[in-house]
Amino acid sequence: MAYGDADRAYLLGQDFGVDVTAGAVTVKGQLDEQWEGVLPGQTMSQAALHRSVLIATGSLSLTQGGAITVDGGSYTVIDTQREPPDGRFTRVVLGG
Repeated sequence: MAYGDADRAYLLGQDFGVDVTAGAVTVKGQLDEQWEGVLPGQTMSQAALHRSVLIATGSLSLTQGGAITVDGGSYTVIDTQREPPDGRFTRVVLGG
């Protein structure tokens, strides 16, 4: 079952999300962790964990390379991407 914008807005306004902090501001977000397999050759394989967090657009002041805390872990903002179709939510790609 896929979540729509109305569902995301509800979930971000409730206690279902994780704490996301940038500077002195803390909001709720939805943490997404996805493993991706990489097969560079036939004798070796690797897996990479990609982390991102979904927040309401404009709720935090973020810059690339800036510090962000998600669910108690310290990360660096790699990129921010507004989610289609209307950009009400922003996906923050995390590094570190």
